[in-house]
Amino acid sequence: MLLTANLKGKKHLEHLQLRWHGDTDDAAHERDVLEQLQPHTNVESISIIGYAGPTFPEWVGDSSFSNIVSLTLSECKRCSSFPPLGQLASLKYHVVQAFDGVVVIGTEFYGSCMNPFGNLEELRFERMPHLHEWISSEGGAFPVLRELYIKECPNVSKALPSHLPSLTTLEIERCQQLAAALPTTPPICRLKLDDISRYVLVTKLPSGLHGLRVDAFNPISSLLEGMERMGAPSTNLEEMEIRNCGSLMSFPLQMFSKLKSFQISECPNLESLVAYERSHGNFTRSCLNSVCPDLTLLRLWNCSNVNLCPNVSSPSSLRLRFCNLLTVQNLCHSQKGAYLPKLQSLQIRNCRKLIAGRMEWNLQALQCLSHFSFGEYEDIESFPEKTLLPTTLIIVGIWDLQNLKSLDYEGLQHLTSLTQMRISHCPNLQSMPGGAAIFSFFFNNLSMPFTGTKVSA
Repeated sequence: MLLTANLKGKKHLEHLQLRWHGDTDDAAHERDVLEQLQPHTNVESISIIGYAGPTFPEWVGDSSFSNIVSLTLSECKRCSSFPPLGQLASLKYHVVQAFDGVVVIGTEFYGSCMNPFGNLEELRFERMPHLHEWISSEGGAFPVLRELYIKECPNVSKALPSHLPSLTTLEIERCQQLAAALPTTPPICRLKLDDISRYVLVTKLPSGLHGLRVDAFNPISSLLEGMERMGAPSTNLEEMEIRNCGSLMSFPLQMFSKLKSFQISECPNLESLVAYERSHGNFTRSCLNSVCPDLTLLRLWNCSNVNLCPNVSSPSSLRLRFCNLLTVQNLCHSQKGAYLPKLQSLQIRNCRKLIAGRMEWNLQALQCLSHFSFGEYEDIESFPEKTLLPTTLIIVGIWDLQNLKSLDYEGLQHLTSLTQMRISHCPNLQSMPGGAAIFSFFFNNLSMPFTGTKVSA
C-alpha cells in the first residue's frame, strides 16, 4: 500500500501532513513506514505528527529538500535526537512539540552546512518535559531568526543562544529552571516572560525593547531592579503588561516615559500606581501626565487593593475591573476638577465603591468621552440617572446588571450623539424609553420582551 502511494514521484505535491494514531509498539516498523513515505524534493511544507520511531530516516533533514519552507515535528515521543534540520536551506518556520525523549538539543540538530538555519525566521520549542540543555552552534546559526518561543520545558536550564542578531520577539513560558541570560540582540522589541520563568537573567535587557509582558514572575522586584540598572534602555518600552505578580505593591513608572499601553491584572497586593520624577537627585511624586505623556491605554483588572492617586494619568482609554477599593475621588476629581482631559473610552466593571458613587463621577467634564461601558453590579434597577452621562457619548454599553428593570428616558434624552447601545446579561430588563436617539440595539440573554419603543436605524 505504501509503495503504491509513490509520494516521491509526485512532483506537484507542495504540502504534506503525516499523522500517526495509536502506538504499534514496533519502532522498526514505524521507521520503515516513514522511510517509504519520502516525498518529492519539491515539497514546501511538511508536518510529521505522532511518529513513534526512535530516529528519523535520512530523508528528513536532507539538504536535497531545498524548497521546504515550513516544518512541524510534533508528538514524536520516542525520538531522543533531531535530524540535521539546519541543512534545509529554505526553512523559515520550524515547530518542535512534545518530544518526551529529547534531553539535549545537540550539534546533530545543525547538520554539516556552513551556516545552519540560514533562512529560519521563527522557531518554537514546546512541551518538552525532559529537555535539559540546548547546545549552541559555533557556525553562525540563525542569522535571520526573528521570533523564538520556548514553552513548557520545565527542566531546561541551559538554553538561549547568546548571539541572535535579528531576533525581535522572545517568549519564555513555563521554564522554571531556565537560568540563561537573555540573548545580546539589540533588535529585540518584544519580550514575554511567562509562568514562573523567573530565573532568566534580566540584567541585560535589549536596548530596542518596545514591548514587555510578564506573567507570574515572582519576585518581580528582581526584574524591575534589573531594568532599573539598565537605565535608559528601559525608557524605550511602549507596551507593558504585568500579570499574576503577587509580590507587586507599586510600580516605578518613572523608568517608562514612552509608555503608550500599560496593563496590570491579577496583582492582589498592588496598592498604588505611584510615579516619581527625578529632581536634583531625588525622586518626587508626580503625575503620569508628565512621566508618561504618550499613555493611551491604562487597564487595571482584578487588582483588589489598588487605589489610584489624584492626577494619576490622562490616557485616551481607561479600563477598570475588579478594583474594589477605587473611589470616585481617586478617579474623576482633583482640586482642579476633572484630570482626564484626553479620555475617550471608559470601562468600569465590578468596582463596587466606584459604581456606588457614580453620581459624583462628573463625566460631564470629560469633553472627549465618546465610549462608556460599565456593569457587574447588583444594586441598580434603573439606568442612567439624569445628568450622569455626558452629551459627547456615541456608544454606551451595559453588562451584567442582574436587577436592572428599566432604562431612564431622562438619563438618555440629552444624548444627541448616541448611535449605539449594547445591553448584555440583564435578565430583568422590562422596558425601554421611546424617542431616544439610539440607532441600534444589541440585546442578549433578556428574559422578557420590551414594552417601550425600539428605535431602529
